Amino acid sequence: MIRIENLQVFYGDKRARFHAVRDVSFTVNRGETYGLVGESGSGKSSVLNSVAGRHTDWTGQILLDGAAVDPVARSAEDRRKLQIVFQDPFGAIHPKHTIGASIAEPLKIHCLPNRNETVERLLRQVGLPPHFRFRYPHQISGGQRQRVSIARALALDCPVLLLDEPTSALDVSVQAEVLNLLQDLRRDRGLTYLLVTHDIGVVGHMCDRVGVMKDGRIVEELTRAQLLAGQVKHPFTQELIAESGVAG
Repeated sequence: MIRIENLQVFYGDKRARFHAVRDVSFTVNRGETYGLVGESGSGKSSVLNSVAGRHTDWTGQILLDGAAVDPVARSAEDRRKLQIVFQDPFGAIHPKHTIGASIAEPLKIHCLPNRNETVERLLRQVGLPPHFRFRYPHQISGGQRQRVSIARALALDCPVLLLDEPTSALDVSVQAEVLNLLQDLRRDRGLTYLLVTHDIGVVGHMCDRVGVMKDGRIVEELTRAQLLAGQVKHPFTQELIAESGVAG
């Protein structure tokens, strides 16, 4: 569903030009969750933002469902293939819009009918009652706001969700609930996820495969079984696992 080939990501220009991602290649199969894990500044968010179309200064190839995307002139069809769920659920939702208006925004942009019915259906799918569409973001909890963000991302029935640290801003008590919701939605809707996180425990819970990033490169790629069994080779991966206690 996603293929990345020799991705190079840059910031700035001329003498200030910074090479943030170097020669990154990986694939994400249809219906799979692929994780990119690493420390802050490792380049994982730069990869995600390039796939999302939020950053355009890159070379290499990004293919969505077999079709190459243009770094700058991304087609409407390509934009309909994916949506992003951000780290901060409060910052991702307009504070002065009702929950219903936020979820309905992509439906309105694309002139889709039956918006109220669709909003209520989406709220139910993420475990929220339909009457929440009349509330405002400050009237619900952080976990509920992230569920709203997920509902909005599902509004256009896109096949790919990009998950940018989707639980790092949430209380520990609700992190597992949101991750389990994402797992259920992937299974029920046949979704494909590209997940970025610094938490290797989240990767162990969510991902079929994982690319470990350091200094702009993928230094190791593992299956979930290899990760949980501690069958890793790179010292940096070993360090992440030792700090998290994932492998048993």
